[in-house]
Amino acid sequence: MKSFIKKNSAFTLVEILVVIGVLILIFSISFPYFGRFRRDFELNDTTEKIISVLRLARSKTLGSLEASQYGVYFGEDRYVLFKGSSFQEENIHESYDLPRGLEFEETDEKEVLFEKINGTVLDPGSISLTDTKEKKTIYIHGSGEIGKTKPSLVSDENRIKDSRHVHINYDRGINVSSESLIFDFNGEIREIPIKNNIKDNQINWEGEFDIEGEVQILEIKTYELNNPNTLFSIIRDRRFNTKSLKISLSEDFSGTLCEYSSDGLITKNNSIYASEPQWR
Repeated sequence: MKSFIKKNSAFTLVEILVVIGVLILIFSISFPYFGRFRRDFELNDTTEKIISVLRLARSKTLGSLEASQYGVYFGEDRYVLFKGSSFQEENIHESYDLPRGLEFEETDEKEVLFEKINGTVLDPGSISLTDTKEKKTIYIHGSGEIGKTKPSLVSDENRIKDSRHVHINYDRGINVSSESLIFDFNGEIREIPIKNNIKDNQINWEGEFDIEGEVQILEIKTYELNNPNTLFSIIRDRRFNTKSLKISLSEDFSGTLCEYSSDGLITKNNSIYASEPQWR
């Protein structure tokens, strides 16, 4: 009896081949699903990494890191965090290669650049990442926000339309130690010495004036100061300002830096050194 049990306890060659065949069948059926799972993971993981890099670029810009702005460049098989106003190989802060099998859809050297002061994007849009079968889209909102949700159209009907935030490029050297900002409210003059309002080597002033019993609230900053030109950022919100205003620099005898109508709907200037105010 013992001898009979021993002889019949071993697997036969046919049984082994059947088991191997079943395993091969199971593996061949499940392999495509494992491959799809891996590709889905890489697609989702890379999408999240790109979003993180875009947000990092915006954060660095808002933080004025190294007094510069930052952006992200998208090439054929990589994306790059760069420093400066445009992508250059020498300005690369960090470069990331796309995993094999992933590519940017219809992207031919696109740049996303975040603006100084407020982190906005002048050219909003989207970036699509694909593995030829699946696609993930990243949306870049004009406000600078980054996400996987397409921005909805916001009604513009009730928005107060004014030049509440303007940028002006100024190409005359400013004598910080002796010049002042001059505010002319239709003949009522206020003067602010620049040297008393320097922070981190930039002009940085905000305050209010009582003009004929009405408070006017203003903010003037620079992001670049004599480097070699100056970038002014002026905030004058119509909700808090009711008087017409001319702003100038005390040693610029050619004209005004910026002029506002009382309702804020008209902005202009006539200094030969100042660019036309750009509404933000």
